[in-house]
Amino acid sequence: MNEFRRAPPLVRRSPGPETPGPRVGSLGREAGGMLREPRRLAVARGSTVEWGRRGESFVAGSLASRGWRVLDRNWRDGPRELDLVVYRDQVLAFVEVKTRRCGGKASPALVEEALLSVTPRKCRDVQKAAQAWLRLLARDVTEGGPLFPDLGWPREIRFDVAVVLLEGGRQAMTYVADAWRPGWDIG
Repeated sequence: MNEFRRAPPLVRRSPGPETPGPRVGSLGREAGGMLREPRRLAVARGSTVEWGRRGESFVAGSLASRGWRVLDRNWRDGPRELDLVVYRDQVLAFVEVKTRRCGGKASPALVEEALLSVTPRKCRDVQKAAQAWLRLLARDVTEGGPLFPDLGWPREIRFDVAVVLLEGGRQAMTYVADAWRPGWDIG
């Protein structure tokens, strides 16, 4: 059963005795003055959510080892989610991760099925979430300085898809950079 959970609301926090330590940015990093209240979802062992998280962790580690900086994971905008937001060489990529378990040998058909599961509707949802993420980033920049001070504003924004096949303890990834081009006039 697909069940969407709303992200906790963003709330203003002023530094003071009731909020010790660094302030956390709206995108989960130290910065700007917004705080997303922490919330963990209970995940049953062996569930599809757990398998998906394993796939996302594998992709995040693979991209980090190739020089990408992971800016956010599982960022939510209402019912929409960005699996990974990564940055390298002024390229910002929103990565949709599809994880599949293969009981036997991994096949190209399984990779193709996973790629085809990124439907036009899913692309629109990812684009809308990306717009919300970028709006928060821009707002943090105007309100208190850059959220990620060592990064410039990206010259290129793209949407990638990673397919992870899990078989026993082994993992394999197929990565499609620039998987689709958005029409930003989505409503």
